[in-house]
Amino acid sequence: MRHPAGTKTRRSGSSRGESQSKPSAWKPMVVKSQGRITRSSGKSRVACSVTASPRRRFASLRVVAPAWKVQKQVYALTLEDLRRFPVWEFRLDGEGGKAQDESTVRPYTAAGPLDPLDAAERMFVVRAVFRLADGSSMQGYCSPALREDDSIGVMQPVIVTECGQIPLWCGTAAPDSERLARNYAWLGKDAESVFPMEFESDGQWVGCPITGHVPGFLVLEDFQTRRTRTVV
Repeated sequence: MRHPAGTKTRRSGSSRGESQSKPSAWKPMVVKSQGRITRSSGKSRVACSVTASPRRRFASLRVVAPAWKVQKQVYALTLEDLRRFPVWEFRLDGEGGKAQDESTVRPYTAAGPLDPLDAAERMFVVRAVFRLADGSSMQGYCSPALREDDSIGVMQPVIVTECGQIPLWCGTAAPDSERLARNYAWLGKDAESVFPMEFESDGQWVGCPITGHVPGFLVLEDFQTRRTRTVV
């Protein structure tokens, strides 16, 4: 466990009633239709997308949705998502539509930091700072510990890199050599520079911060005893 298009472009040019004279540097517009490039002429017009001259460039506009409309899969959270919203709540209300499942999260926007009492009743992930063995720091997230269980299997810490997420808790699926190599490549470090590491929640939490120690990638070997082994 761990979400969630089309755009309209406006042609620049004269409005109705204005002079339709062509400037000296005028060039015909290129029209793309069904994979062919044609030129618009005469009375013949085809419903298609219009691409202006490559020399005309428009500044890109970034549209930011209000927090209450944002929802993503927890395993798709990025560094920018965690920068904007330090706490994310799992959507278990069934109001997110067909795209919602047990991995869907939304920003937690209640006033003030997250209270542990709320965390005991609902599910959250909290932004965290990871301090690696070589003294460097990275960003990621973890789940709040339970009063009766503060194991890594409950907090399930995840480092988030520009390339993607690196879960430190592997459940029962031990990482193979290929996955380990990818993880260290995304971290840009070798095993000795990474482990052991410490992590701590990054603010937005009532009381003491959430903390943990990670000796390596942890794999669950026995459900009953909760015995784990470390892979590096």
